[in-house]
Amino acid sequence: MPFQEIISYLNSPEVQGLLLPFKIIFILLSIFFAGAISYFIYKTPEDVLNEKQKYSDLFFFNNFKKASDTKFKKAWKRACQFLKNDLEPEYKLAVLEAYALFSDLLAERDWTGESLAVQLDSAQSDKDFMFDRGNLLRLSNLRDNIVADKNYRLDMKGVKSLFTDIEEDIKRAEE
Repeated sequence: MPFQEIISYLNSPEVQGLLLPFKIIFILLSIFFAGAISYFIYKTPEDVLNEKQKYSDLFFFNNFKKASDTKFKKAWKRACQFLKNDLEPEYKLAVLEAYALFSDLLAERDWTGESLAVQLDSAQSDKDFMFDRGNLLRLSNLRDNIVADKNYRLDMKGVKSLFTDIEEDIKRAEE
């Protein structure tokens, strides 16, 4: 019986009149916080959201990899697709794609320059650089030769061995 009396007392007009200002305050606070959450979600940079995605992947036992790593691997596979056919123009395209990929990768790490060779020179002081500079310089020289002379004859075996060496560098960097 006392429970019924408490409920009827709380539903009485006197108590409801006292609770009305509190209800209004809490409704306004709820609207304010919902707006603040929406605003800060909208203004959050994308890289922070990617970091949050990484941690949610950890909790859901998915891949714990950065999005940029997978983007790099996809671009590398796209460049290697040109090597499937034994055609010299496609090998040239593979060299140009790989050059652009590594140039963009170095630019993301704030190593600027007008060519991959200049970017590699600015990366000399980095001990954590994960790729063999010699292979990337060979790639840069091949690209420069292709761009400078449209009739440049490409050594397809040399290109294939260069891509194999770079592939080994990528696998070593993943470890």
